[in-house]
Amino acid sequence: MGEILRKQILIVDDEAEIREILAVHLQAAGYRTLEAHNGLIAHEVAGRESIDAVVSDIRMPRGDGIELLQQLRARHADTPPVAFMTGFSDIAIEDAYHLGARAVLGKPFEMEALLQVVNRLVRPRDESWADPTPSDSDAPLLSAAFRSVEKAGIEGNLVFGRGGFMMASRVASRVRYEILFEEGRLRACRGSGIVRWVRKAPGQRVGIEFESLEPETREYLRTWIARTGPVPFIPKQA
Repeated sequence: MGEILRKQILIVDDEAEIREILAVHLQAAGYRTLEAHNGLIAHEVAGRESIDAVVSDIRMPRGDGIELLQQLRARHADTPPVAFMTGFSDIAIEDAYHLGARAVLGKPFEMEALLQVVNRLVRPRDESWADPTPSDSDAPLLSAAFRSVEKAGIEGNLVFGRGGFMMASRVASRVRYEILFEEGRLRACRGSGIVRWVRKAPGQRVGIEFESLEPETREYLRTWIARTGPVPFIPKQA
């Protein structure tokens, strides 16, 4: 609890009642909260306060959630992490992750779902990726082999992002994966993940968020992200 008490969450919504409800639940869980009624004010707050995560609506007057996300990602590729609250008519899920959102909460949602998302957002990425792969024997094994990471990306069959990857596949759940490469620095990507979106045409593609990763892949991605700069959280295309 002491660690959570130091974390500050920025709640962004144009409805005061919604902000109050979210703040009450987050504070009860041990978080500190700040509030903003649109993206413009939220960006100003994020510029002068230490913010550990942002939970934002999308449709708001004078600066919507998408504009806020783009402004925050222009300032820094990965912090503070942003979760969207949406009715899914505002933006396609794959677009939200491609723009850099770390999570998407579909309205209406349970407060427990909100807390799970926030708990994940404030946790250091490398620490989360180091968690043991869940021993779920029912989870399908996604297995694939490519010439190299670069070749797979050019062909549009596998593209890494800051927090996951897009791949040609028909899986649609939590998965374990083993992706092998014949050449290049990264020779294998093994771990577990959660399918965050599915695009059926043209040709089925899935967006998978990393849940756990083996040390080799963690080190590769850490170096690649630092060298590449701003990239999608989960790419929707090559």
